[in-house]
Amino acid sequence: MGKFIRKVLSMGLIFFIIFTCLAVIRLGSLNVDAADVKTTVYICGDSTVQTYSARYAPQAGWGQFIGDYFTSDVLFVNKAIAGRSSKSFIADGRLDEIINVIKPNDYLFVQFGHNDATISNPERYAEAGTTYKECLRQFINRAREKGAIPILITPVARLNYVNGTFKNDFPAYCTAMKEVANEKNVPCIDLMSKSLSYYASIGYDRVYPLYLVSSNGTDYTHFTEAGAKQIARIVSEGVKELGIGISKYLVGAAVTPTSTPTQKPTYTPTAIPTSTPTEKPEATATKNPTNTPIVSEDLNGDNIVNMADVILIAIYFNQMVNDGNRRYDVNGDGVINMGDVIKIAISFNKSI
Repeated sequence: MGKFIRKVLSMGLIFFIIFTCLAVIRLGSLNVDAADVKTTVYICGDSTVQTYSARYAPQAGWGQFIGDYFTSDVLFVNKAIAGRSSKSFIADGRLDEIINVIKPNDYLFVQFGHNDATISNPERYAEAGTTYKECLRQFINRAREKGAIPILITPVARLNYVNGTFKNDFPAYCTAMKEVANEKNVPCIDLMSKSLSYYASIGYDRVYPLYLVSSNGTDYTHFTEAGAKQIARIVSEGVKELGIGISKYLVGAAVTPTSTPTQKPTYTPTAIPTSTPTEKPEATATKNPTNTPIVSEDLNGDNIVNMADVILIAIYFNQMVNDGNRRYDVNGDGVINMGDVIKIAISFNKSI
């Protein structure tokens, strides 16, 4: 009987904590709003943009380095993922996930085109002049409905070098995106033109190590870390040129590096296949802050799970998970919410 009573009391304590947490979260949300939450940039894109974990090294996407060119006043949430086109990104519900949490004056960066051109894959394929344009309009309209600011980014160049010239593999998609940008009065960064121009300025031997072909001999589409960093720099320069709200938070974006890694290719191709190579499986960044506590529920590292940890959850409540707030997603479901509070409640006031 005593064991039953103790169990009832324990459950009562957990429910009391949950209700208390709800009040704290509401208070925390108000405090965060009053303090003017950081501007967040949500990035939509494919494998050339996505963030990769260390096991994929040296592969990287520019989305994992773009934050290096901005002050901490801007938060980047990279939702780009391998194998997606503008069409499949929407169909998979990935745009919905962003729209559910995006705030007024946040930004939505949109780069697609590589996978949209895969005519052999009906789930991805989006014809440039029709479906692709309509999908881009959906990104724009839905962002604007939430008071957010859409920014279109043309597909980045592949390493297609023919007769001494770097080629655009997706001209129809670049044109279509710029037409939609003009139609909807949306800022557009012409990443294709900017990347091709940069490549021409440094030459093939210095562009070669920026792509995975330099390590695996086959991949002319995806970037090494060095390449992803260069593309992130070019994107940040595009942001500066647009003169938008977050342009004031740039740091050193306009400085072109004086040196680029040089790796002599074993041969100079005369033609590169126009089809995009098969993409690697989805990868998710696994980096954690160096001060992540041993016990996941002890968020503030004071060796006890208590209300101080709940308050930290409140600050980030209803945010999607990124490298900056990953530790607060206690239950690992990708969103900071009541599931994390409940997990803390179960361990409440237990010393580590």
